[in-house]
Amino acid sequence: MFPTVRVSFAGCRAEARYAVLLDVVPVDGKRYRYAYHRSSWLVAGKADPPAPARLYPHPDSPFSGDQLRKQVVSFEKVKLTNNEMDKNGQRHLGHRRGECNDCVAGNKLAAHVVPRQPAPHGYLPPRRRC
Repeated sequence: MFPTVRVSFAGCRAEARYAVLLDVVPVDGKRYRYAYHRSSWLVAGKADPPAPARLYPHPDSPFSGDQLRKQVVSFEKVKLTNNEMDKNGQRHLGHRRGECNDCVAGNKLAAHVVPRQPAPHGYLPPRRRC
């Protein structure tokens, strides 16, 4: 995926186990394409109706809290597609995206979920406290 999503975590309990998930949501009703010669995103038309939500779990999940505090988690291998009928696990993407960082924590990986909020244009998420 370009640009790559990289997330740092702080405040995680060392002994807890955390699943790190990526959720991609549209930030507006437009379709975008990346113009390499301008190094910017350009409007490429109206957006398609939103696809069903699909969370992408990081392939190295679950992480210990200690691991999350010491390393940056990267989602560089997420595969994106504009094909809504894709059944190969690729994420549908025809919109400018806003990353929403959910933090799922607990010994059984299901104890707590932080509510998602759309990210504004050009937003880089701060370090998360779990």
